[in-house]
Amino acid sequence: MAGPLTGTTVLELDFMAPARYTGYLLAVLGAEVINIERPAREGGDKSLTFREDTDSRWLWYQQNKKSMTLDIKTPEGREILQRLAQRSHVVIEGFRPGAVERLGADYATLSARNPGLVYCSVSAFGQAGPLKDLFGRETVYGASTGLLDLCREKSGPPVMLPFLITDVVGGMHAALAILAALKHRESTGEGQYIDACTFDAMFPFLGLRAYDTWLSSWFGSRPRHATSGIETMDTFETRDGRYVVVTPDSQAIWNRFCKAVERPDLEGARAALDASASPELREQVRARLAELFKSKTRDEWTALNREINVGLVGVLDLDEAMSSEHATVRGIVKEIHYPPLGTIKALDAPFKFSKTQPTLQRYPQYGGDTYAVIESLG
Repeated sequence: MAGPLTGTTVLELDFMAPARYTGYLLAVLGAEVINIERPAREGGDKSLTFREDTDSRWLWYQQNKKSMTLDIKTPEGREILQRLAQRSHVVIEGFRPGAVERLGADYATLSARNPGLVYCSVSAFGQAGPLKDLFGRETVYGASTGLLDLCREKSGPPVMLPFLITDVVGGMHAALAILAALKHRESTGEGQYIDACTFDAMFPFLGLRAYDTWLSSWFGSRPRHATSGIETMDTFETRDGRYVVVTPDSQAIWNRFCKAVERPDLEGARAALDASASPELREQVRARLAELFKSKTRDEWTALNREINVGLVGVLDLDEAMSSEHATVRGIVKEIHYPPLGTIKALDAPFKFSKTQPTLQRYPQYGGDTYAVIESLG
């Protein structure tokens, strides 16, 4: 079944992750996304992001895309790019500000031959501002937007997260903007330029804490788990050395839990976990709860939660989560044949459409579609 963006052609000119993730989302939704890589340099370094087309990032970002190599620094390469852009609906570029102008791949140049073109620059800090020329990395975005400071306890150092958030957030917001611009194009025939950047996108993502900052003294009394947005959330070790997370959204839910475990004496514990309670009281109550949660295994607590539904969930590792019964029913993982690696596991489209369900269909090999794409120009 074809995805909802079938018939939409996208050129992706980038080497950095947020722009690649933008293209990934459009490709998963069914767009023909042609990822243009620079030709491999001596020593095998193919791009700033990937060393091989069996790299984990390649397999993440390149789903359903076509891959071609093109040296757009040459007149011949620029002419091919402009001809491709002339027949495309969208161009995504992820260079630093000013680079595409020097390469003749900017919005003004490409839209002169295609007025309906939707052109999206996905940069680190945007096309204007004192930081616009800085390169972006996960840690750079996290430090400059307040994310790393949020990921710590009040008196502790900032915490480096073990996964990519900012690249995904930047790409998601850029993809959403592109879809809105395509809707405008559908109504008016007009293309337009979009200045999207990861710096801007992170603030709506951190919106809850932004409003906490403006409306309260949250930062002066941040709880142990400052990133949750729910001060009564906590994690506890279980009898088998695993962990559960406890998130009682209301006193009524917490009372239901206390009744299920036959511990009415703990009904006041929820209030004691709140940030407004004294640190001494919180630690006393937490010690009592820690003793309780060590009375069962993680999976026993998880089974109990299925019966009473109180926000008590076992903490899974990633492999457990992806292979869980629920993930299987939801179709999170599928198997696909990829010549360099054989049959591999891959993440399928995270959407469920009733009429235009997209799905993972292919992975490109580095530059593997170059000749086919050029031949399609006639």
